Amino acid sequence: MISFISSLSNDTICSGFNRELFYSGLSVGRAGLGTQVTTLLLAYMSSYLTVFMVYMAQGTPVINIFTSKMIASEIAQTLVGCMGLIFVTPLTAIFCVICFYKNK
Repeated sequence: MISFISSLSNDTICSGFNRELFYSGLSVGRAGLGTQVTTLLLAYMSSYLTVFMVYMAQGTPVINIFTSKMIASEIAQTLVGCMGLIFVTPLTAIFCVICFYKNK
């Protein structure tokens, strides 16, 4: 996304905070965000999937599985990691547009 905004900022004349440049960066960021979130979900799910299967094999009720400390902490890690990725995309776009504007 940074290289995309950099190449666009070289081709455009910035008179202030360029919204078009920002929205172009967001659209590129959204394209990569889907793959990043999917990779993160699969990585975290693989870490607690075996524990989940052990609980299921023992006949533990599903509500007890999700409220256990180990599974709940892994789910929380997954959600926090995904939220971090989602917040990074617009912040990176804003930071890049501001930096490339100041360098002109």
